[in-house]
Amino acid sequence: MSQTSHQPPAGWYPDPAGSGDERYWDGGTWSQVTRPTGGLHGTAQPQQAQWQQGHAQQPYGYAPGAAGTHGPARLAGWWWRVLASIVDSLVLLIPFAMVQSFLLGDAMVTLEQWSYDVLAEAERGSTTLPAFPQGLLSDYFGYLLVVMALTAAYRVVLVATAGGTVGQLACGLRVVREGDHSLGRIGWGTSAVRGILAVILFQVPVLGLVNALMPLFNRNRQTLHDLAAKTVVVKK
Repeated sequence: MSQTSHQPPAGWYPDPAGSGDERYWDGGTWSQVTRPTGGLHGTAQPQQAQWQQGHAQQPYGYAPGAAGTHGPARLAGWWWRVLASIVDSLVLLIPFAMVQSFLLGDAMVTLEQWSYDVLAEAERGSTTLPAFPQGLLSDYFGYLLVVMALTAAYRVVLVATAGGTVGQLACGLRVVREGDHSLGRIGWGTSAVRGILAVILFQVPVLGLVNALMPLFNRNRQTLHDLAAKTVVVKK
């Protein structure tokens, strides 16, 4: 593998997993071999020391290691993200049902009655349908906006304060800034961009599907809202 200014030469470096030891980097990936810090002679090879000094401002003093990793953590797999989304859907099921009952209770009764009237007219052989109830669509769009707002708030608040939604935390996932190998929280602004954009994208059928499948086709396993917010999802 050819080396770039962002990639250290093969040798021993501080373990990105935070063990306190050194781990061997073969120039392309991290090995499973570790040794006490300083090795047998207590000093790094000159080439390694020179490279580390020139990259002292980068996280851990060197660029990310093996593909599929982000600092000391692994990038979250697609199926883990799907499972986390399913758990989040279950968590939000009861609040959404309460909102539906409050905002659409009368509308659902009206819609049911309209459906019975349509069937009755069809049985009589009439080709004229009863007028669609006024206000029904506006009631539904109002409900949809409230659901979107609740979903966005759920995502934004939990990711900003806890590092992930209930589903993500239950699956051992965490949302972090791209390039932040300390795995710290992303902050309110980034969380708001990420959470609100995700909710909007998933309301558009084609974009929602593309967004959901994006982690399968890019190096950092990011969705569109991850790319926009410059975040990644890792599994600890």
